[in-house]
Amino acid sequence: MRVDAPGASQKSRGSNAAGLDSGVKFSLTATHNTVHGMGNRGRSMMTIDPTKHTWASLERVVVFDGLCNWCNAWVTFILARDCGRFHVATLQSDKGQELLSLLGMPVQDCETFLLLERGHVCTKSTAALRIARHLSGGWPLLYGFMLMPRWLRDTLYDFIARHRYRLMGKSERCRIPTAEERSRFV
Repeated sequence: MRVDAPGASQKSRGSNAAGLDSGVKFSLTATHNTVHGMGNRGRSMMTIDPTKHTWASLERVVVFDGLCNWCNAWVTFILARDCGRFHVATLQSDKGQELLSLLGMPVQDCETFLLLERGHVCTKSTAALRIARHLSGGWPLLYGFMLMPRWLRDTLYDFIARHRYRLMGKSERCRIPTAEERSRFV
């Protein structure tokens, strides 16, 4: 289904028989029940046109909450194990806010991080597991959890996302990359 504006709705679910996400153009077109409101439980992957946002043309970008200590620890974990495969950026950056707006997501209090892979946008547990697939060591084995129904995976993800500030705290300002990390931040 073609989507002309954020807020338009979509009737089909966009999953294959195994319940795994299927990518469709978001510009934009989407694979989800609605185009607007990333809090929607059915939404976890879409595709954006690289002409609509500069990060969409990059191989892999993790866009995270730069104020969240849990998220910052996750990014540190990724950068230590990804063999240079990922760029990272904060949701609070100008480009991060532009991306959230483009996707029809709330620009304040976003409770997910994003993974952009060549224009494909993943969120929640789908994003976390797709990232784990590219890490060194035994972490790619976690990708097997993609066989679990997304609603079940996302229920755990949503619980952690709601309590992340209580679990690990919140910073007053966004993470400042170290000299070694600077080339990985976009």
